Amino acid sequence: QTQKIVRVFHTGPIPKGVQASPDEKLLAVSHWGDNSVGLLKIGGDDPKGFEPYSLLVVDKQLSLKNVTGDRDHDCGFCVRGLAFTADSKYLFVGRMKRGGLAVFKVDGVTPNYLGTLHGIDPSPRDLKMNGEHLFVSSNGSGYVFKFMWRELLALIESSKNKDINITEQDVHMEKVFVGLGPRSLNISRDGKWLFVAVNNTSEAVAVECSKMKIVARVDVDSFPVGLALSPDERELWVTSQGRDGLGGNSVSVFQV
Repeated sequence: QTQKIVRVFHTGPIPKGVQASPDEKLLAVSHWGDNSVGLLKIGGDDPKGFEPYSLLVVDKQLSLKNVTGDRDHDCGFCVRGLAFTADSKYLFVGRMKRGGLAVFKVDGVTPNYLGTLHGIDPSPRDLKMNGEHLFVSSNGSGYVFKFMWRELLALIESSKNKDINITEQDVHMEKVFVGLGPRSLNISRDGKWLFVAVNNTSEAVAVECSKMKIVARVDVDSFPVGLALSPDERELWVTSQGRDGLGGNSVSVFQV
């Protein structure tokens, strides 16, 4: 309401994703640079009481001593997308390099790394929860996946291994091809519509969640990355990055 900064927190190297838990007690920040995710306690209405809580590490935290300056080459698993389960007890983390979804249990005194689920397409980029379903964009293949998150948890909690390959025989899996380079996802509050920023084809795509069918697509300014619905959900705002000095560097606004 005041449009003023009230707290500043340190993060790990190259923070990318930021996601609050549904119960609004935790904030997760994915650190692209060293395979880690920072957790902050944000319960209550006074930001002075917010505090760092835990550092979640996907397999092994990287040393920054040998970083050459290429953030995409030296980022390990390049962790990015984040999604809490509806009960705020678990956190899924997308690994854009070498693939897979890392899973953490975060409701205990000490958060616990359960392992990584492999078997979906390369470069999972953004993750979104919609009721009982987890949606994942694959930047590498152009598909958006839909899983039942409880099935994924049951699979990883029953395994003795930290790395698990999932197949369509193991879990219910649906997918739809939206175009090469799907980046950010956004879901309407009623859970009916999924919006996707498709980078390579410079489009915004709308998908009906229940059927995983494309219902609309529209051209946007060059190389879209982020998108979000306005509070009244009548508008879709899309950010375009441009590439190699061409296009983008803009925000496009569409009537939903």
